[in-house]
Amino acid sequence: MKTLNASMGVLALACLLSFSSCFGPGLPAQKLRIKTFTWEGTLFQAQYNPYGMLTRLQGNDRRIDFLYDENEKLYRSEIIINGEAIPSARYDFTQGPLGITQIRIYFAMSGQLHLTDIKTVHYISPTKFSSILEQEVSDEGDSIHVTFELDRQFTYRGNNVASITTIPAFTEYNAFTYDQKRNPFMLLAEAVGNPAFFPAGDFVNFPVRPYNIPLITVFSENNPIAAQYGTVGYPNSVDWQNFKYIYDNGLVKQIIWYDNYQNLYFQTRTFKFEYEWASCLPHVHHENK
Repeated sequence: MKTLNASMGVLALACLLSFSSCFGPGLPAQKLRIKTFTWEGTLFQAQYNPYGMLTRLQGNDRRIDFLYDENEKLYRSEIIINGEAIPSARYDFTQGPLGITQIRIYFAMSGQLHLTDIKTVHYISPTKFSSILEQEVSDEGDSIHVTFELDRQFTYRGNNVASITTIPAFTEYNAFTYDQKRNPFMLLAEAVGNPAFFPAGDFVNFPVRPYNIPLITVFSENNPIAAQYGTVGYPNSVDWQNFKYIYDNGLVKQIIWYDNYQNLYFQTRTFKFEYEWASCLPHVHHENK
């Protein structure tokens, strides 16, 4: 009886540990993932389902949910503030053969969610893009109206973004140097099943809206160190950008994004990360017999 009780105890502990990380048949494999993420001054605790998919970033007064369909494809993310009747922001995703191909962004205004932006992604490989069409829209009335549109064209240096230009010619964003460390946003991308990029939040040229991520960061394998953003044809309209990192055992623990517009206007954004190793096991797809 003592042996049986001991065996049951070990089994229960094993089940508990498996559900706290990843669950499935076969031998467990250790996988690095994000444990906490500080974004816009909020410390979020990452929560995962038994198969290792990120389901929630939980903060003290808000959370970011990640919703998947029956095929484990991400179809929506919502930013929800405690006590609010509707999400403060919602991101709807359309999936294609290489990953997410469109993002529809909604923001809460006057007690309702309104569609404000549509981003359409064009791939040249599973991890690289030819362009992203960004449209600002208005959903007033019975139809959606495009109020502003930019087609962002990507150029790469290795697996990192070298420059992003626009059609028509309007802005240019150049990244000069990168470190050789793993980009923590790519770990978040893998955790939502879209390894090309982390789709929640707003990827931008300079800090301008809540839940920003630098455009060159979100689409690169490594982490940018220096960059420049400006308006084409206006050399005096330039934002110089620097990225400062704190590393621990080769992992990025903190990013400070500095944006300096002509020594007149300074902005920063800070991101912090903690990591953990989880025993992740492969998914099983059962065939009908």
